[in-house]
Amino acid sequence: TRYHELRESYYGTGSYDFSPTTLATVARELAQDGGDMAGAREMVLLNLEMNPDHVNSYLMLAQMDLTAGDEAAAKAEIDKALALDPKNGRARRLLKQIGQ
Repeated sequence: TRYHELRESYYGTGSYDFSPTTLATVARELAQDGGDMAGAREMVLLNLEMNPDHVNSYLMLAQMDLTAGDEAAAKAEIDKALALDPKNGRARRLLKQIGQ
């Protein structure tokens, strides 16, 4: 909620960095060493809400799904990433990891 409020008030002013990289960094920090995976997932989902074409966010979700043992969900996220960037090497490696 606070992110939405800040973005609405300050987007484009240079006061805050609303780039997709910022939310991805927060997600990575939350997930580090198996930390707050639920919080990390929420940050990635927020990133996709704000930046629906951010390929790396789909791949972050896929990696989280793989870590949780949900290959079907991971494949769905990888497919979304590949729809945006068909030549993405990281997505292709993740597909190989799950035997696709």
